[in-house]
Amino acid sequence: MLGLRFLGISIWRYLMATAIAVTLLAHAQSAAAQQREFYNGGFEQNDPQGAGAPTFQIFDDFVVPEWTDATGKIELWDSGFQGVIAYEGNVFAEMNANSPGTLHQDVCLLAGETIGWTFAHRARNGGPDPQIAILEIATSTGAIFQTLATQSTTIGQPWQVNTGSTTYTGATGTQRVQFRTTNPGSYGNFIDDLRLDIAAFAQFSAASSSDMEAGGGNIPTIILDGRVEFSTTIPFTITGGTATLTDDFTVSSGVVTIPAGLYKAQAFPLPITIVDDTVGEPDETIEIALGTPSSGEVVFAHTACDGTVPQVTTIYTIINDDGRIEANKSVEIYDPTLSGLYAVPGSDMIYTIDVINSGLLDIDNDTIFLSDELPSEVIFYNGDIDDSGPVNVVDFVDSGSGLTFDEAFDVGYSKAAAKPANMGDCGDTPAAGYDPTIRHICFAPKGIFLFGDPNPEFAVKFRVKIK
Repeated sequence: MLGLRFLGISIWRYLMATAIAVTLLAHAQSAAAQQREFYNGGFEQNDPQGAGAPTFQIFDDFVVPEWTDATGKIELWDSGFQGVIAYEGNVFAEMNANSPGTLHQDVCLLAGETIGWTFAHRARNGGPDPQIAILEIATSTGAIFQTLATQSTTIGQPWQVNTGSTTYTGATGTQRVQFRTTNPGSYGNFIDDLRLDIAAFAQFSAASSSDMEAGGGNIPTIILDGRVEFSTTIPFTITGGTATLTDDFTVSSGVVTIPAGLYKAQAFPLPITIVDDTVGEPDETIEIALGTPSSGEVVFAHTACDGTVPQVTTIYTIINDDGRIEANKSVEIYDPTLSGLYAVPGSDMIYTIDVINSGLLDIDNDTIFLSDELPSEVIFYNGDIDDSGPVNVVDFVDSGSGLTFDEAFDVGYSKAAAKPANMGDCGDTPAAGYDPTIRHICFAPKGIFLFGDPNPEFAVKFRVKIK
């Protein structure tokens, strides 16, 4: 439990109800993955015909992760079938499963960037000689606009590795990077270990996120898409927000290290830790921005590839859960005979302040203090609030709060212009009846303000007159 003081309830106008405290929960908008590499480039995620002796199988292309073929079919071989050992791993592909096609993945490419590649190619005995595989870039409809490599391999040669790089000449966007052969029929052209060499994309996981202070989770991560050839660091900076470094959160390092590897929407955590204190306070934010990566192995994601704005900045909200107090003030005409009275000069009104513990902890014993500054347009009424007796200047309505209220000790008044800091500042005695000198009314119910479901609450009511 903790001590919490809630001060300074105010309203703009005497006919306006003002929200005193609000609960803010930031919802995460997840970043979209943008492909920058061939995934499953060795076709290892399928096992032709399952366990047993090496063999082959023609799969529907949607069964082979990441890859699509214009024919809808992809033929995969086990290493060792018909004496052919895979170049890498245990599986490889044969182009043109049943008829000429194109084996492709959709990749986000940036205008003018350097694109590199490597792939292994082997001719199959009994097929055309030589056998030719072409790596090229096409539109989403299959219109070819840039050839990257042409590999010609003769029968009897071991696996041939084609490696190279060039400048991408197309527009920024998602394009089809495909393999095609000019050989007719479906016999020949083995391919394996297909890779691209372009900078990986980095961005935050979301534009905003939040968690309860005690949880301290859901902190944005850096999302990586693509291949990183050697270790690279991505710096980040705290650019603003209402949270205080050390008091509300700590940062163990200003960089995130990305080891060499192949990544698909891989999350790398920020070294930020939320401090779980026992201070009742408003929700607080941390504003974070990505800095320039240490090498060209990593660049920022690009809007044109999927239409979403890359997340290079983010806001994290620490939701206070130590004792969340919400208070709202409302007003109604004092009309005990239900005569349909209006709010005009000389009319009396009833102010109601509702106070709710919407947090996850009890509020410590005897620590609730509220003060309300009376608008200049009204006069406080020091008399029986409903004229029905016995005399109660203030009504206290409890709804599971666990608090007690004694008007003789738990209500105070101040004639000073300054806002009271505690009940000691509320020691003035109002005159009987309407007293225009009262500037603030103060409340200090006693006990532990419980938490629970539904949220416990209490209300205090008092009466004023419109001047």
